[in-house]
Amino acid sequence: MDCVRGIDYSSGGFTWRIRNRDPNAGDDSFIYDSWLDSYAKGSDEAKATPSRFYRQGEHKLIERCLARSNVLLACNPEAEQHIFGYIVAETGFAPCLHYLYVKNFYRRAGLARSLMNYTLDYERLEYSHRTAVFKKFMNLKSEKITFNPYRFWL
Repeated sequence: MDCVRGIDYSSGGFTWRIRNRDPNAGDDSFIYDSWLDSYAKGSDEAKATPSRFYRQGEHKLIERCLARSNVLLACNPEAEQHIFGYIVAETGFAPCLHYLYVKNFYRRAGLARSLMNYTLDYERLEYSHRTAVFKKFMNLKSEKITFNPYRFWL
């Protein structure tokens, strides 16, 4: 795993490195597990879906989404296998934030904001997943972004 050539950020007493790279096998497992678990706990839609349908169906959708999206990881600069969080987004003409995840311990230190700033153009931004944590995060910010769940299913 190579986070060495990333951009370093510091806040709240710790430093993280943002690195745009393809996830490796260990990263894949972290991304799938954290996405499935945090979305299941934080989304009204996922909570209403029986888990026997949710985990299998959402996993397949995440796999398709990852194949067409950029994944940006924030990791410990001295132990790059230690991931603090990540963002999954389509960039370019019609940017879409599919998922933003930061481990609980590292929240409120600017990590989510730095991942978004590094990746996204806020002028035309859409997002495909709404969770309680993300709604709270966006309520604290001035950006106006549009919820479009259909971008995830394309």
